[in-house]
Parts: sequence; C-alpha cells; structure tokens
Amino acid sequence: MKKLFLLFISITTFISCTHDPDLSTDHSSFLWYTSSGFEEADYTLGIEDYITLLDLSKNPSTNLFTIPETAKFIKGDLNRAIEDFTPYIIPNTGNTISDTKVNVIFSQAGLQTIILKNTYEEELEGTTLIEDQWVAEQTFTIDVFDRIKPALKLSTYDVTDPENPVLEDVFSLNEDEEPTIESKADWQVITIEAGEEVVFTDITTTGRSTARTWYTDGGKPEESTKEIANIRYNKPGEYTAYMESKRSGSDVPTYTAEKLIPVLIKVIPSSKPFVIDGNVTLNNGIISFSVTGEIESVIAQASKFTVHVTNTAASFDVNIPVSSVSINSDDSSVVDLELAETIYNTDTIEISFTDGNVTSVDGRVLENFGPLEVKQDTGASIFVQDIAGFENENANWKKGFCKNYFIGNGNGTEIAPIFSRTLEKAYEGEASMRFKVDELSNISLLGLDLTKPNGLNAGTYLMTYMVFIKDADTDDSNNINVIKTQLKSGSTLLQNKDWSLEGVEKNKWVKIEQSITVDDIASGTKIDLRFETIDNPNATGPQTIYFDSFSWVRLNPRP
Repeated sequence: MKKLFLLFISITTFISCTHDPDLSTDHSSFLWYTSSGFEEADYTLGIEDYITLLDLSKNPSTNLFTIPETAKFIKGDLNRAIEDFTPYIIPNTGNTISDTKVNVIFSQAGLQTIILKNTYEEELEGTTLIEDQWVAEQTFTIDVFDRIKPALKLSTYDVTDPENPVLEDVFSLNEDEEPTIESKADWQVITIEAGEEVVFTDITTTGRSTARTWYTDGGKPEESTKEIANIRYNKPGEYTAYMESKRSGSDVPTYTAEKLIPVLIKVIPSSKPFVIDGNVTLNNGIISFSVTGEIESVIAQASKFTVHVTNTAASFDVNIPVSSVSINSDDSSVVDLELAETIYNTDTIEISFTDGNVTSVDGRVLENFGPLEVKQDTGASIFVQDIAGFENENANWKKGFCKNYFIGNGNGTEIAPIFSRTLEKAYEGEASMRFKVDELSNISLLGLDLTKPNGLNAGTYLMTYMVFIKDADTDDSNNINVIKTQLKSGSTLLQNKDWSLEGVEKNKWVKIEQSITVDDIASGTKIDLRFETIDNPNATGPQTIYFDSFSWVRLNPRP
C-alpha cells in the first residue's frame, strides 16, 4: 500500500498538537506537521512507496525542496492502486523543486534525506543570515527499505557413518534468481530415502526480513517458520517446496515475497530396517513407542503384542491382552496400545512384538522386538513443585537463600554458605540447591513446608531426587557415598532413609529413587536432607553436589 505522510514544518515555535496553529498571514513562520502530530522528521518507507510533504510556512521569500539524486519527484493526486509511477515522474526537475507540495519516490534503499530550505526578509527564531536573507532549513531522514529478495540453501545428511552423520550443502538459490514452474524439467533432483531429512536454511540479506515460512509438500512438518528447518520426508514420491519471506512490525514497512524453490525432492523407499526407536512408555494408561519411519497400517495387530505384567507384592504374573492398536494422532511414527485391564504404578511391565504386519508408508514391515521394559509415568508428586524444586528465593543465608527451608548458624557463612539456592545449575525450572563444603561435617537442610498445609496420608511413596555430583576438577573430589532423608516432628526422628551415592555417574543430572512407607504425617513434619561424617569416613576435601526436583509419588498397590 502506498503511504502518504503530510508534513508541516515549524521552527519558530513548537505548537502542541492539542492546539490549532495560527494560520493568519500577518507574520512569517517556518512550520511543519505530520499525520502523527508534531514530532521528529524520521520515517520508514518501502522502496516502492512514496512520501508526500507539504510546506505550509507563511510568507517565505523562496521555498526549495532538495532530494537525493536517486529519488524522483512525481506529480498529481496519486491513486494508491498505481503500481508503476514512471508516467508520473516530473521531467527536467533534477533533484530540486520549488513548490509547497511534493511527492517523492525512492529508487535506492538505505537512509535518504529530503531538505526543505526557505528564505525570509525578516529574522525568525532558528534562522541563519546568509547574503542578506534569513535561511530556515529542515532535514527529513527517511529509512528506505529495499524489497525482500529471498535467498536460501538446502542441505542433506551424509549417513555413510550412521553414528556421525555429516551435513552437506546440496543446493543454493541466490536473491537474484527467480525460478518458475515452467522450467521444472530442468530442476535439480535431490534423492533421499524415506525417513531422512532435508535442511532448509534462510540466507536472505536484502530487504531486512523479520520472518519466513517454508511450505514443504510431503514434508514433516509441512510448514515451518524456523530460520533453519529440518524437514523429514517419510513417504516415497516427488515433492516441491517454496519459501515466503516477510517483513512486519510497528516500525517497518510491511512486505511479503515468495520464491519457488526449483528442486525436486525425490523420496525412495528406505534401505534401513523398520524397527522400534527408543524407549517404550506408559502414560495415562496408554503404552507408546516410536519406530524408524511413518506408519501406514496397524490393522488387526493387537494379537501380535504380548504385554507381560508382574507385581510381586500382589502375586500377580499375567499377560494382559491389548484391546486396541492405533497410530498416534500427533506423530505418525508412534504406535499407541490400549490394554484390556488396569495397570498400577507398582506393576512391572514388559512388551514384545512377534510376526506382525505393522507397515510403514514406504512398504517396510516392523521387525520383531522384545521383551522390553515399559517405563511408567508413575504420576505427579504430592509436593508443591516450586518448594520441592528450590525455586523460591530468600535473602537469609541461614535459610540457604531459599524460602521454605532452614539450616541455621551451622550453614557456613553468608559469603560461603554450605547449602545455597543457586542458578548455576537446574534440572527443572531456574534453580537448584547446592551443597558445597571444604571438609564434610554433620549438617541438615530442614524441609519446613513440604508437608504443609494438610500433612501426608499414610501409604507407600516413590521418593526421588535429581542429583548432580560435581567431580573431576582440581577442587572437588566428591567421595560422599551416603546421604539421608529424615522425617522429624520437632526434634523427634520419625523415620530415616539412607541413600547410596556409590556408583552414581558424576557431572550429569541423575535420578536416585527408593520407596518409603509412612503412617499419616501431620502438617509441619519436616522432611530433611542430612549429611553425616560417620556415614562417609572416606569423604575428604572439597565436595559439591546439586539437588533438584525432590518428589514423592504415591504408589498404588495392586488389589
């Protein structure tokens, strides 16, 4: 859309946009105004747009607009539907014109200036005396945005070594190339196997684009706004793509450019086996697993799966039938199984697949697998996440700089506390609790509010911590092998649980877990994390451990 800016220029006085300017003719003035009110004369404009300026100064002796050599004056009351302004260019004006209204169109991007220069017989505020004339001058700065000219490249992975795939550029399209569908017979062909990716990269530089969208027929996803988009092709066939590049925002001229990508992406059947890919999980009663390709059919496959469920405490050891098999509605490379009976989070589950006909879109048949462990989502923690995740900051070092916890005077010093909420590392959220000592001593982190406000019901719970044991640098030897969880009512110890850290992998977040059975716990019962020297006779020198995401999940016994 063509943009019209009405500019009235004023130096004699600054007139609030809430007041009407004095337009009488009994004195001289140098006055400007914009459609947005009185403001600095800085604007943005697309290279195909024009700007209109009005000089409503009073009683100037002369008036002159000067524009860059690459700009043109255009005439008339312009129709905004006009695409070609060539017939409207005012001939023989060069880059100056004496007029009270000018339309200017720019043919070069970048910062451009328009100068309005008026002369007067009398002195006005802000004027300069030059050769017996008082001169007033205003410069307007226009940031002219070029048309967006999309440029891109495509890459594929060389999987000669499957463990170390190498990304290689296979096609590029520069900003000056304008391919058409009519030349399709001459397009480059990129051949990949089903399940492989083409990487689309936006390398546009001209036009200051703010976003782009890739439209990839047959790809997953079929649309992507990422600057570098990994598009997977699962089904054999020949596919095309194009790119849309945009510029938008409150301070820039809107523009959209599309470019066809002159490439034929040819997808052939995969030579790789069609197998299970990753872990098998159970969430909300549904067993799910991924496979190495997009699934075409799972019809009549329930009997090909064996789901073996055991529960020692309940003397349960049974194969539970699969009642339905489906392709996941959000990801067509995932199989979902629904079971005919209820699963409890105390169950142990294994799954096998034998002699079935689960097929991929490129004609492969899923290979046998199992028995494999099914990893359960055991449920939500009973604790408030922010409290158990050490997310709530406190200014008191005796509280480890963390709300809902307390250590006391034994927590080192304010400068070097033993327990301290930190942003150095976090498994979830922003913070964790750091334990750091030069020499181990007996000390507890008191969990004051974990059981508030309603206490905890009697039962068996799965208790977990995420721990990061720092090691292998010059200061931290980290040979702590035992920590404790203690339940206390006041100073009375209700229950003690030891945790073994022996063999826990260091320098990474690791989940440690064990079950705990409790009677009803009153609100206000403390759940403490404790270190004792007697448990760690070989723990010498500096030690650093981070804790996060403390969790209790109620375990449901099988009837």
